[in-house]
Amino acid sequence: MADKTHVVAEYIAEVAKLAKTGITTEHSFRPAMENLLSELFPELKPINEPKRQACGAPDFILIDKNNLPVMFVETKDLGDSDLDGRKRNGNKEQFTRYKAALDTIIFTDFLDFHFYRHNGQCAGVVKIGERDGTEVTAKSEKFTDFVKLMEESACSKPEKIKSAKRLAELMAGKARMLQRTAERYLTPLVKAFDSAPLTAKPKATPLLDMMLDFRRVLMQGIGSEEFSDIFAQTLTYGMFAARLNDPDPETFSRYEAMGRIPNSNPFLKQLFQYVANNLEEELEWIVDDLADLFRAVDAQKVMSGYGKFTGASDPMVHFYEDFLEKYDAKLRKNRGVWYTPIQVVRFIVAAVDWALKNRFGLEDGLADSSTTQIEVEEIAMNNKKKYAHKVKKTVHRVQVLDPATGTGTFLAEAVRQIREKFVGNEGRWPEYVEKDLLPRLNGFELLMASYTMAHVKLDFALRESGVTPSGKNRFRVFLTDSLSEWHDEPPAGLFASALGAEQEGADEVKRDTPVMVVMGNPPYSGESQNKGDWIMRLMKAYKVEPGGKVKLQERNPKWLNDDYVKFIRLAEHYIGKNGSGIIAYITPHGFLDNPTFRGMRWHLMETFDEIWTLNLHGNSKKKEVAPDGGKDECVFSIKQGVAISLFVKRDSKDKIPCKVYYADLWGKKKKKLAALESATMDSIKWQELNPVEPMLFFVPKDTESGETEWFAGFGISELMAVNSSGVVSANDELNFSFTVDEQQEKINDLLSMAEHDWRQKYHRLKDSTEWKYYDARNDTRNSGLFCNVSYRLFDERVTFYTGTTKGLYTRPREDVMHHFVGNENIGLVVKRGFPYPVERAVGFVAENLIDNRFWSCSGMQGIDYFFPLWLYEKSEGYTEKHANMNPEIVARIGEAIGGEASPEDIFAYIYGVLHTPQYREKFRDFLKSGFPRIPYPKDATQFNEVAEIGRSLIDTHLMRDAVPGLSETRARFPKMGSNMVEEFRFDDSRVYINAEQYFDNVPKQAWEMPIGGYQPAQKWLKDRKGRVLSGDDIKHYQRIILALMKTAEATEKLAEVYSS
Repeated sequence: MADKTHVVAEYIAEVAKLAKTGITTEHSFRPAMENLLSELFPELKPINEPKRQACGAPDFILIDKNNLPVMFVETKDLGDSDLDGRKRNGNKEQFTRYKAALDTIIFTDFLDFHFYRHNGQCAGVVKIGERDGTEVTAKSEKFTDFVKLMEESACSKPEKIKSAKRLAELMAGKARMLQRTAERYLTPLVKAFDSAPLTAKPKATPLLDMMLDFRRVLMQGIGSEEFSDIFAQTLTYGMFAARLNDPDPETFSRYEAMGRIPNSNPFLKQLFQYVANNLEEELEWIVDDLADLFRAVDAQKVMSGYGKFTGASDPMVHFYEDFLEKYDAKLRKNRGVWYTPIQVVRFIVAAVDWALKNRFGLEDGLADSSTTQIEVEEIAMNNKKKYAHKVKKTVHRVQVLDPATGTGTFLAEAVRQIREKFVGNEGRWPEYVEKDLLPRLNGFELLMASYTMAHVKLDFALRESGVTPSGKNRFRVFLTDSLSEWHDEPPAGLFASALGAEQEGADEVKRDTPVMVVMGNPPYSGESQNKGDWIMRLMKAYKVEPGGKVKLQERNPKWLNDDYVKFIRLAEHYIGKNGSGIIAYITPHGFLDNPTFRGMRWHLMETFDEIWTLNLHGNSKKKEVAPDGGKDECVFSIKQGVAISLFVKRDSKDKIPCKVYYADLWGKKKKKLAALESATMDSIKWQELNPVEPMLFFVPKDTESGETEWFAGFGISELMAVNSSGVVSANDELNFSFTVDEQQEKINDLLSMAEHDWRQKYHRLKDSTEWKYYDARNDTRNSGLFCNVSYRLFDERVTFYTGTTKGLYTRPREDVMHHFVGNENIGLVVKRGFPYPVERAVGFVAENLIDNRFWSCSGMQGIDYFFPLWLYEKSEGYTEKHANMNPEIVARIGEAIGGEASPEDIFAYIYGVLHTPQYREKFRDFLKSGFPRIPYPKDATQFNEVAEIGRSLIDTHLMRDAVPGLSETRARFPKMGSNMVEEFRFDDSRVYINAEQYFDNVPKQAWEMPIGGYQPAQKWLKDRKGRVLSGDDIKHYQRIILALMKTAEATEKLAEVYSS
């Protein structure tokens, strides 16, 4: 090594010479660095290619004689202070990415060298020169150490991977790097292509051509970022699949991967032909580095130790979860990629088997190999002209489809359960797989990475069962949009044949295959982007009132557009087309009792003969608890509750009344999964329901405890037709302030500060889909006024309100809120469904515009709706005021009390009813879904008594001084001090705000009292932690305590009125 120190000395001399000019940049020193690397490692070639760097590659890549990357060097300008990448505003983001993706990388400012190897561990730091202004002096005593570290880095072998978890982590790091590299490569190309005239489009590179094919066939409107993500995941997993099939890791490369992709996956086969032969130069380095990773791992050995196919775990899916968690945890959440517990999968597949045997008389259940004849259309040639004609085709009867295949868990479990039926007949299994199994297992998947994983998993499953797929029959898992109709025209482009094969196979299933079983775990997404014409036409069948003759009377039936509802409708379409069959899904359980879904429930009962639902509950948004008071958890790591549903339609010309069966499974996740492990359709205690119109609930309702009375009353939305949810700010830090001056300063900053400075100050480094900086700024310039907003309970703030959608606010709800801005008004605040403990009142009141979480907290199901009492309309220069009340309902109330009732009295009566304990108890099941319904008063006496207490409660909750006793100081504040809220805790009638100061004489009942989603006495202080309380603040908190105690007193009075 010593003989190479002269090379270092020459390098330092060159750096010193350049630095002395005083006009250098980072790029000035790169030729010297390239020469140093060439002299130190003559057997390697340093690549300093600007095109690669522009796409995210490190500045230097050292490659060997096989053009494979050995080591990477990232250079920064002289004197860079963050060569370890620890500073958020320095090199942290870039260096973290490199450390996670690259085995051996050196970060340097040309004098100070930081060496990093496996897992981002620092292997050494050496400084070979000092800089003082423009002077650079050599530290020759460090040259030997430097050469040693350089040679160790060049000779470093890839990390030997011994665990699947570590492999997933390393794959994720390299996949992230590949995604970023591909995105930076594609972005300018896409921009140029999209902006060019139709007749003058630039020639597409192979990767751009692939993306354009995806746009045309699969994902219209996909951009470079999303496509790069799909591409990176797919290539990474495709190479992993190839490595699983490679017995000789020493020679593994992207070229060899092409030959190792199973024939059962023709699309991936063509993708790797591109990777081997046409991969862009800008991407080669990271793909070759990925291959280097796989050369260092015995993939089959690692995966075999990750769980057995017949054991309690699912190694392939767990591995994909680990990968996705490290790759992009947020992406995993956004895409609804949640591992379906194997106990759930096994129960659903077994339930399908049970239904096939017991409802269709198929003795072999899922293993049935009987066939049926169908008529399909074929294209033939006659005199060089194409014509269509019908032909008979024999296909298997039990055609299975998972329309949201994901990683292939359900299809693989079907393979496992069918394989168990061949115990003792193993000799028949290989032929059965090729002839009678693979031709009838169908799957659709839109995400290319999941699609790839499904193919890997099915291959893995069959090998574990003792069969090596021959490749004669491809796995019938197709890359397609399940929610789109079949296509008439084949795609065009470089990848046309590959995508065309996927399209053709998917279209055959969509158009011709008599699907008898649809099963799986469809995606859940309330804000669905799947709005294609075909599926939306199908969805119209659910958007009707029971009976099908009247359009669904819902102003905003958006919950029916959730993806899982579309997948239920899709499955119903296939079963209806076939004439008989089974749907077996696990989905959110909202469709069972949400009033908006009544038309859907009616339609399902019209289509199917039997509906079986096992409600797994676990809805933390509804704050569900087990009947024994214990904790109730979801079987997924989500807040939504779920249910397993089995829909059965037998082949019968005579429609029989649909029977609906129901069962519950409560408790902790572990308990539920253990129960599902041993449960069967026969062992569960099912309850037969009798769903009645108009709601047709698929959950038990005690009709003797008030259903008739409930629907005899009037709905709040029927009485007060003008209503909306509260405002959605999407930027609370900007839009809500404690004082006018504070809000004014924020608006001034938005208008006057430079964008970069503003984003730093207000912690808004990026726009979101809901809120954009320039839209907000332009909106603020145009109009607006300062006004009060009811932000949280007993917590008024100041806002600057413009009323413009997607401006300063994302959704300002101008149609309702303008009745409050500058106008005297009050409004009722309720939720559409309040499935919470009965001790909480089911409504509140406000006299300003409200935030959408004014009354309910984040995480609770749904948001707050606001019903104004008064509507203000401008007419001929005057503002007219009239009640937001249905005259027919007002007239009926008048009939009940024998006289006229004013809008204020009716409002007060409603408020009193909502706070009556017996009302909440009696109608607790009905209050869980839909807006509250209010019983008509029995007589004038009852109406007046309830309204009087309701009016007092309204005044109390609005903290009006007219309320007797509300100005009293019940909770004293006896100690002088800083008034800083440093903590908040309750201790023996005292509420401490710091070590010395406290509010005294605070009843525990007031401290703990829940209203809506909050405990106001605690929430108000929590939101002021770190603030100094003013004298008005102290007085306000004292009044909150008094208001809470008066609420308890009023509730007791209402209970007495009800009892009498």
